[in-house]
Amino acid sequence: YSANTWKKTEVTWQGTLYTVSWNGVRIQIAPKEEQSSDVEGARKLAEYLNFPPEEARRVEMVPLKRGFSKPIYEVVPVTPLFVTEDEIASKLAEDKYFRGKLSHWLERISGRELSVNFVPSQITFSLDAYERETGMVTELVNEGFGVNQLVFLLAKCLRPEAKTICIEEPEIHLHPSSIRRLVEVLAEISREEGKKFVISTHSEPLILSLSALVAKGALKPSEVAIYFVEKEGKRTKLTPQKMNEKGQIEGGLRSFVEAELEDLKVFLGLEE
Repeated sequence: YSANTWKKTEVTWQGTLYTVSWNGVRIQIAPKEEQSSDVEGARKLAEYLNFPPEEARRVEMVPLKRGFSKPIYEVVPVTPLFVTEDEIASKLAEDKYFRGKLSHWLERISGRELSVNFVPSQITFSLDAYERETGMVTELVNEGFGVNQLVFLLAKCLRPEAKTICIEEPEIHLHPSSIRRLVEVLAEISREEGKKFVISTHSEPLILSLSALVAKGALKPSEVAIYFVEKEGKRTKLTPQKMNEKGQIEGGLRSFVEAELEDLKVFLGLEE
């Protein structure tokens, strides 16, 4: 599809005639007669009609394959897509405010802070993890993958343009206690910066941590939507799971605890 091809037509809205141009994605609107009130009407109409692509532009995808694989980076241009590890590393190196915010949340989750070390007289730099408790500094690529992927994940979440962040299995390679702190951090980021998170997970600790936040009032049940996903033949079925103000999920975590119950039956000699 040639997105530089514009189609034009004319529409009447609230008694005013407008010229509408559309390239299949974005819409441009101008009044036939450029009076000040008509210009303002065109602006509002364009805002309404461009709402879907604008919302899509604010969606950030955090892929399952994420993290940093190099000990040394060079600064590269940061595109609006913000996809590659080189772009994210460059953003962290160039924007100290962005890096400081990310380092704050990283320390809350993992006990490590993020630092950038530029090689003197060169244009290269490293991303390093600083452990405050021991004073040890390690290149991020040599850290455990849990911390490594957290930096990538948080960078995508904290990008100012992103309003809806989709994350697949944020718990990968994290200790259960770190998963709990990650859930707390995502809830705080959501509330402080007006972001929404769409998360797919197989993690019982993640769901229980979310339930605990609701139980202690850090989140409202209306701020959480949970869906149980299962395959029926060739179809995917999504079933809403209601959560009450005590953090209890209607029907319980059946898919998570079935295997554990079977193991308990074996240990207790209760199996049939």
